[in-house]
Amino acid sequence: MATAIDNSGQEVSVSIVITVVAQSPLNVTLTSSTTTPTVNTPVAFAAAVTPTTVAIVRYEWAFGDGTSANTSGASTSHAYSSGGLKTATVTAVALDGREGTGQLQVLIAQTAPTASFVFSPSAPTTVTTVQFNASGSSSSTGTTIDGYAWNFGDGSSAVGVTTSHTFTTAGIYAVVLTVTDSAGASATTSSTVTVTASTPTASFVFSPTAPIPATSVLFNATASTAPAGRTIDGYAWSFGDGSTAVGVTTSHAFTAAGVYNVVLTVTDSAGETDTTSAAVTVAAASPTATFVFSPSAPTVGVNVQFDGTQSTAPAGRTITLYEWNFGDGVTESGASALVGHVFETAGTVTVTLTVTDSTGATATTSQTVTVS
Repeated sequence: MATAIDNSGQEVSVSIVITVVAQSPLNVTLTSSTTTPTVNTPVAFAAAVTPTTVAIVRYEWAFGDGTSANTSGASTSHAYSSGGLKTATVTAVALDGREGTGQLQVLIAQTAPTASFVFSPSAPTTVTTVQFNASGSSSSTGTTIDGYAWNFGDGSSAVGVTTSHTFTTAGIYAVVLTVTDSAGASATTSSTVTVTASTPTASFVFSPTAPIPATSVLFNATASTAPAGRTIDGYAWSFGDGSTAVGVTTSHAFTAAGVYNVVLTVTDSAGETDTTSAAVTVAAASPTATFVFSPSAPTVGVNVQFDGTQSTAPAGRTITLYEWNFGDGVTESGASALVGHVFETAGTVTVTLTVTDSTGATATTSQTVTVS
């Protein structure tokens, strides 16, 4: 009720109705776009106020570490000097005097962890189990690594500080390790793993190891092996003289002397192959040189008879030349296996016989003769 005086001096009572409309409260949401904040790294904060039509004149920030700031804008950043769980608070002050507060907890890691791993073997095949070990990873003081997540690059994954994996297809794989510490900070590292197709192993021996022409040489590949779960299905031989054969064992006679590169190729049940080779030296067959002499204890001036008739040549050949060296500076040669020699000086000499057969192959033998 209000009282007024009109122009005539009379008091007039006037009723005035005042309607007070309550203002809607301010709602403030505080967010951060920094996903893994660490010490001394700026953390981005943003405040969103509703209703959005309200004019905000000031944002009052308290970062939960004893520091604060005022801004006219709805965003700011702050670097924490220590780790731990921090509660950041923002108060939005409107032109009409209204206020609203929002809070956000942020976990500050001391520093990001370090992801590191090794694997063995370093050159795996498709049947090899590869061992991965991330124990070399580390975290900052006051935190521990709580999570190890592996991605093997072939669609497979695993967890744990150590793990193993078998790659089923040859190729190059980028293996990725992500570690997460107890403060929620994470780090990632990767390494390339080159996987080759597993192959069998070809191996063989042969006997005799020093054959001569026309000798049957036995070749044996039973020492060859296939990867686990497979068998060797094929053995292919090439003897280096144009001849070939198949089978885990085989034999071959080389017709001429020489050095032959014998090659074995094995094929396993998965179609994988391996090849190995060995040099086989085929020596020309040699004659055999031997002789006797009489008397067995000759004296100076006595004619000593030397007999090389027991020397032999390989089948189909003959000995065509006998060459004698009597050890006293005298030599003699000819087609005859029998020869006589007189020693002019007492002493012990070495008598040597060299025989040559009809193919030019030679053999040599020696004996000591004591002349008194």
